[in-house]
Amino acid sequence: MPVPVHQVSKTHLVQVIVRFKTDGSLDPIMFSYLDQTPLPRDTPLRVNVGDRVAWNVLVNSAVGRRAFPYDLTFADKAFFGVDKVSVPEGGTSAFLPVRSVQGRTSWTLNVTGIGCVFDPDVQSGNDTSVVADLTPPSYSVTWDLDHVPPTLTWKTAGAGDSHNFPMDIKTGDTIDFQVRSVIPVPSYQVDFDLATEDTLWASPQSYSENLFPGRQRMNVYDTGDVGNSFVFFMQSSGLVPSPQGEMRKTA
Repeated sequence: MPVPVHQVSKTHLVQVIVRFKTDGSLDPIMFSYLDQTPLPRDTPLRVNVGDRVAWNVLVNSAVGRRAFPYDLTFADKAFFGVDKVSVPEGGTSAFLPVRSVQGRTSWTLNVTGIGCVFDPDVQSGNDTSVVADLTPPSYSVTWDLDHVPPTLTWKTAGAGDSHNFPMDIKTGDTIDFQVRSVIPVPSYQVDFDLATEDTLWASPQSYSENLFPGRQRMNVYDTGDVGNSFVFFMQSSGLVPSPQGEMRKTA
């Protein structure tokens, strides 16, 4: 068995600049603040156990770049040792140590007044195949509790406009789920309604499982069910469930 090569721990500061296109849709960019090198969405960022990672977020405005309050949430608490970091004054977050020897977590950046900006993944490991995947999801679904009455909508990653259901999905798509609320919602679930489905799979991701943690990115693994629909809703303890949504399997 080969002896692992010792690697010096590194410090990563991910700079996010939130920009807007002329149509109002988001056009954020990322780069390494310390190295001054770009971090395109399709370019991996390598991390290993012992590394430290922080974020600095600025928003383009009519009067220049400004720091807005933001939250970072992590699907796997074990990866950094926390599942959420709030930066109420904006600017740079605390540096988080990578605790996972070999793992992966998705993280979500929500900026106050703007909403979800990024939903990438982070991976940790000691070989060259383990990287941080900065590819955004195909779609994002939002349960808006601040709207009266609450709504459930979807949009294409990076797009400005949200849409009412149904939405079309295909094998290989990825979907993130988020809650918009002025009152924090610590946890929520996505529930695919088996009673109303005529699909072969219980959900787009699993043949047998129909209930998932809401902060977990969903992968459409279902290779069948073309022409069928998955009906689902989002729920959280103590709250009225969201309206129903429909995902139509087209390919």
